[in-house]
Amino acid sequence: MTTTTTISTTTTTTTTTTITTTTTTITTTTTTTTTTITTTTTTTTITTTITTTTPTTTKTTATTTTTTTKTTTKTTTHTTTT
Repeated sequence: MTTTTTISTTTTTTTTTTITTTTTTITTTTTTTTTTITTTTTTTTITTTITTTTPTTTKTTATTTTTTTKTTTKTTTHTTTT
């Protein structure tokens, strides 16, 4: 009489790593307007400067997933002779 017992164990490990990077870029735009007014006796110069600042934010996400599977099989055979 032979009895065979097989035990299988499977272990799965999943590791997820998420890296988030945020970059902010600031763009500055300067507009200068010069207006000259001339009369017979006077010259008037008007200078207008407008500065606009615009921030731009960029978000970058990188995800890494690692899966490890380990299977262990144990077989036991028992033989009885009568």
